[in-house]
Amino acid sequence: MPYEGLSISDFVFRLDRMRRRYIAAKLSPYGLRGSMPNLLLMLERHPGRLQDEAATRLALDKGNATRMLGTLEELSYIRRETYPLDRRRNCLYLTEKGQQLIPQIHRVFDEWNESICSEMTQAERDNAMALIQKLFEGAQKNVEN
Repeated sequence: MPYEGLSISDFVFRLDRMRRRYIAAKLSPYGLRGSMPNLLLMLERHPGRLQDEAATRLALDKGNATRMLGTLEELSYIRRETYPLDRRRNCLYLTEKGQQLIPQIHRVFDEWNESICSEMTQAERDNAMALIQKLFEGAQKNVEN
């Protein structure tokens, strides 16, 4: 077996690296890289999310989050508004240009998911999803403690 000796986390890491390369190749013409597409999708679902909450959800440190948000603002995909209850915090919103990009991001993510699951039956996909959720929950417990 060519992958003998590799752990589950080795495979998860490799899969994530391939996913990042695929998404970067498809979305780099829009100036997007790293977690930017994920942030835009988050803001589609949760307009007005606080900047620090968004960074935490995407597991970004404050410095990386600030730089990424600055780039997204420069690209006119998001806007920041001061949080009325605490002027030191910002709420994040998609701009019209950002909203117009959302269908393309969904398309790229859907294409990736379909490409990696194309040889699987629905039962295998469901089983894989259940197992990945267990992995995620285990990782989340370790990171939060």
